[in-house]
Amino acid sequence: MGLSDVWKREQDNGLPRDEVVQTGDGRNEPLAVGKLVGEQFELEKVLHEGGMGILYLARHRKSGRQVVVKMIKTDGMIEDADRQLFNRFRREAKGMAQFSHPNIVRILGCDFSDIKQPYIVMEYIDGVTLFRFLKRQTEGVGLKLFMHMMAQLCSAFDAIHKKNIVHRDLKPDNVMLIRGSNYKLKVLDLGLIIFERAMSTTAVMRLTRQGQVVGTPAYMSPEQCMGGTITHQSDIYSLGLLGYELLTGKPVCAGKNPKDIFMQQIREMPRAPHLVREGIPRSISDGLMKALAKEPEQRPVSCKAFWQLLHFGYQSAD
Repeated sequence: MGLSDVWKREQDNGLPRDEVVQTGDGRNEPLAVGKLVGEQFELEKVLHEGGMGILYLARHRKSGRQVVVKMIKTDGMIEDADRQLFNRFRREAKGMAQFSHPNIVRILGCDFSDIKQPYIVMEYIDGVTLFRFLKRQTEGVGLKLFMHMMAQLCSAFDAIHKKNIVHRDLKPDNVMLIRGSNYKLKVLDLGLIIFERAMSTTAVMRLTRQGQVVGTPAYMSPEQCMGGTITHQSDIYSLGLLGYELLTGKPVCAGKNPKDIFMQQIREMPRAPHLVREGIPRSISDGLMKALAKEPEQRPVSCKAFWQLLHFGYQSAD
């Protein structure tokens, strides 16, 4: 469960707010409204509860600032599965805490001293997910807005990659459009992060077994779909997929089941954007198609290089 689930459930009128909640394992537990976490964050309501974790809207008692408190549910870390979940939760906090970037959600604090009640505190963002926004943009966004959004996303992922981190799960549900902010974006979720150098091969294999497919098919790279080696080039492919959808209003891959989408990602090149929507400059279309190359080494070498391709294409079109 990641931060993106919070706003998606909020906007889909998911959970009741002040009554008993059915947990993922069939147990009924009352909302802990009014409880203090870390002696300073008062829980106001549950935003989402799943089998492994729970997200609360909370308020800092002194400043009155609203935040999101993320906790995992365990039985005191007795079982190995609980310990693995605890370690992954701590890795997520470690990954997020490295960033102070305007387009990445900020972690405000965390505490892992009590293994029965570890938590992460993050900024609360008022807005809509990019998924919800794109549902209303059936013909794609304007060229200027496309460039504005891609500049933010490329900047955020350039920062992520400079920390030797691979995100692995970029998708519209994981990006927030802040309400009343002139289309400012925030990358919400680093729940599937892999530290390329900070983690050993053994640790990576424990996090996700070798060959295991992790991610969302419509926004996964070919190598992810095949359970292959994941690098920052995989995130660049996902950026290309998202950019394509922003500009054309259509996802690159669509199918009735994940297998169909996997095969499209692995084998089929999409129609170039300028052939899908009239008025898209060929230079920008070519930049997106380069990011969507099936072989990682054929994609731009970095998010900065990808942005430079798009920016040069935009200037050339004027």
